[in-house]
Amino acid sequence: MNDYSEETTIIPAETNVPPMRALLAPPGNFESYMVKLWRTTEKNLSAAESAVESRQDDLAAAKEHAATLEHLIRERTLDPYQGQQQVELAVSRIRGAKMRLTRALTAVRQLTAFRGALETGYVPLPRMPAISLRWVRELMPPDVLDSLKEAKSAGVFDEFRLVTGGEATPWGYPNDDAHLQKGRDPILVGMIGDEMFAVAWWR
Repeated sequence: MNDYSEETTIIPAETNVPPMRALLAPPGNFESYMVKLWRTTEKNLSAAESAVESRQDDLAAAKEHAATLEHLIRERTLDPYQGQQQVELAVSRIRGAKMRLTRALTAVRQLTAFRGALETGYVPLPRMPAISLRWVRELMPPDVLDSLKEAKSAGVFDEFRLVTGGEATPWGYPNDDAHLQKGRDPILVGMIGDEMFAVAWWR
C-alpha cells in the first residue's frame, strides 16, 4: 500500500479521475497516481495564474514609468538627452515585461489544457521522440483513427504525433526515416507543449 491509499477513499466528487484511456501505467495504485498528478497540476496552475497577475502588474508599472519620463521631457523638467536614454531603457523594460507575461500566459494555457486532458481521462507519458503526423507514412487502423477523432474533439491537445522508435526533433521533424522502426509498436500521442498523452497504440 502506498502513501496515497487513504486519500483515494475520500476524493471529493470534483476531483474524481475518469477511467484511463491508456494501457501504459505506473505500478501500484493507479488511481492514487492520477489523484497526485491532478493535485500537483492544480497547485502549479494556481501558481502560474498568480505569476500572470504579477507580470501584468510589472508591465503596467513599466508603461507608467515610461509615460512619466515622456511627460517630464515634454514639461522640460528632465534633460531631453538624459531623459531620452531613460525612456529607451524604460521601453526595453516594457519589452522584457511583455515577454515574461507571454511566457506566464502560455504556462497557464498549457496547464489548463493539461488539467483538461486529465479530466477527460488521458494519461501522460514519459517524453519520447515523436514525429508530427504530417511526416508519418504509416497507415493507422480504423480504431486508432476513431481514437484520434475523439481526442481532437476533446479540444485540449495542441497537435498529435506518432512515437515510432525513431529519432525526432523537439518540433516533431524526423531526424531519420519516418517509417516505423522494426519491432516497435507505434504510439499515437496528443501533445500539450512538450508533454505527451497516450491516445492509442497498435501492433
